[in-house]
Amino acid sequence: MSYLVLARKFRPQTFATIIGQEHISLALGNAIVRDRVPHAILLTGPRGVGKTTSARVFAKSLNCLQRKESAALADLPDDEARLLIEPCNECVNCQEISRSNSLAVWEIDGASNNSVDNVRELIDSLRSLPPPGARFKIYIIDEVHMLSVAAFNALLKSLEEPPPNTVFIFATTEAHKIPETVVSRCQRYDFRRLPIHSVMDQLRSIAREEKIEVEEEVFSLIARKANGGMRDAQSMFDRLLGFSVKRVDRKTAESLLGFIDRELLYRFAAAVSARDAGSCFALLNEAFSQTLDIRSFCADFVEFWRNLLLVRLTTDGAVIDSVLQLLPEEKERFMAASSMFEPFDLQRLFDLASKTVDTALQSSHPRYVFEAGAAKMAALSSLRPLGKILAELEHGPSTDAPRVSPAPRVEARVEAPAPRREAPAFVAGSKVSEESATPVKIGSWSAFVSLVSEGGELLLTEFLKRVSPVRFEGGELILEGTQFDLDAIRDPGTVTKIRGFLSRFSGGMNWNIQFREGVVVPQSRQTAGVLTRQAPVTTGSLKAQEDQQRQRDTESLTRSAKENPAVKAALSTFEGSAITGVSVIKE
Repeated sequence: MSYLVLARKFRPQTFATIIGQEHISLALGNAIVRDRVPHAILLTGPRGVGKTTSARVFAKSLNCLQRKESAALADLPDDEARLLIEPCNECVNCQEISRSNSLAVWEIDGASNNSVDNVRELIDSLRSLPPPGARFKIYIIDEVHMLSVAAFNALLKSLEEPPPNTVFIFATTEAHKIPETVVSRCQRYDFRRLPIHSVMDQLRSIAREEKIEVEEEVFSLIARKANGGMRDAQSMFDRLLGFSVKRVDRKTAESLLGFIDRELLYRFAAAVSARDAGSCFALLNEAFSQTLDIRSFCADFVEFWRNLLLVRLTTDGAVIDSVLQLLPEEKERFMAASSMFEPFDLQRLFDLASKTVDTALQSSHPRYVFEAGAAKMAALSSLRPLGKILAELEHGPSTDAPRVSPAPRVEARVEAPAPRREAPAFVAGSKVSEESATPVKIGSWSAFVSLVSEGGELLLTEFLKRVSPVRFEGGELILEGTQFDLDAIRDPGTVTKIRGFLSRFSGGMNWNIQFREGVVVPQSRQTAGVLTRQAPVTTGSLKAQEDQQRQRDTESLTRSAKENPAVKAALSTFEGSAITGVSVIKE
């Protein structure tokens, strides 16, 4: 007897042995039990998931000589009744249907019988009754979407009102190509892609039957590559069993089937994390020397970064197991690799990987596209949350930010505190007397703000510049400002910091700090002849004084520019010209 490939040798012969399509088997079985068999059925779904197999099992169950009549099943529970409608696979009808030579079941290839004449022959055959011993006459049309529009139109009337005991079963991978007029006359059943663990279980069963030892990783590798298709998985496994005599290992499977070693992708991720473009190029060179199919490599590449992203963003292990269906050791490797990146970075890296693959598949030089994409991925700078950036501004740079060189630490230059003395006086609008000046020459609000800046509190410094010190003497500080600025510095933690700097500034004195909202002035800035508005600040604040001084400097520069002989010559030479802005270029 000639050799049968695994996909035919291990084709399911009953509803119970059809893997991963229990919802279809249950519906078809109940239709037989309740004597509600439709005259037209449409089976849709990806390739190799059991459409034609289910059609044959359904046909055998309808014509099985051992099957009891529906009236005898009416009083039985559904589970027991469905067991009794399973085909026996021993009677003449079941064996003929299994061998595809039954006169009661016509299997038609829609791709090669797609013309109107072929459909007319089918319609003529409808006039004959089922052969002796058969209850139904069944027409299974595979790849029905390949029929021409004229052929579909010729079939419509017979499909809507076929002769008694006639059943049409259509199978297709592209249901959207079937006219709506045909779909509306059928009961549609959609097949799912098979779970990875179901495919792996079936491959293990085949390995036991064939008496061949197979590494566990091989089952996972094939099941993942099959993408939910049992026939694809069995075909790949058939190639491996033909190559190996007694044992199949992972290296053999990767070499024979042209799969990329996942370890290479882990090393590529580490090179991207280290921003080592040279290592990325070397690994791509190794990958392209191993792979036999560029599309397979593209699929592996995108899937790898997708898995890293999902593992990094998901903390629930059950969700990871159900979505990714990884082996325990694979799950640990992905978790370790994903920890090298921040979630924001992985999202951008996945986008780059996806765009690189899309461009590579359309390019005549996919390797060059991958190398350019790898360079971008390795050069991608890390994104940090705004909260971390603000925390660094307030407390200094963080030490756990990945892939980013730490910012230089700001060291506070503070002299040893002088002996205890009265605080320097500073009243808004007045100057500090020479007698009240401290030994370290710090005797003004500006000097105190400078001390805060030197202490590394850069964010606090900017807010102190925006408020006005109404009173700054005798251990009492009253700050006037907008509600926004005051809210930023009046929380207990910030007030404690200010008291600490005040104590250092005054030689150990305890300070009472008060806040009140005051009169504000809008900040304005002249840029290229356009007046721009900024956030308002309090009158008398250091920020307001700096802005006023900047405005005076700009006006002075503008006046000087107008008096410059070269500018005057340019203005007189070009009619309608005018000075729109003045800037200082530092050499």
